[in-house]
Amino acid sequence: MIHFHFVTPAYNCADKIEQTLWSVFGQTYKNWSMTIIDDVSTDDTSNVVKRFVEKHGFSDRVNIVRREEKYGEVRNTVDICSTLDPDFVVVRLDAGDWLTDLGCLEALSV
Repeated sequence: MIHFHFVTPAYNCADKIEQTLWSVFGQTYKNWSMTIIDDVSTDDTSNVVKRFVEKHGFSDRVNIVRREEKYGEVRNTVDICSTLDPDFVVVRLDAGDWLTDLGCLEALSV
């Protein structure tokens, strides 16, 4: 069974990150995990993500990384990917973007 791992760099997206999370949490294919990297946001991004993840019971699937220095999107993505199981299929999803179909992973897993 394919395992998908979402890598989501985030910067100042407290007002739009929930739509991103809903689009992943609602997938019909359930073999996925996610890392959200808050890249020194000056808004409440990390706390919004943490509360949302806990409220909806996805703490076991979602890892939240809070940077203390600015890494940028590419470095964040490469840094996280280097720690993942090499058999994972990585899906790069920007904070504020979303999957438009709840069956996306089903279609990709065939």
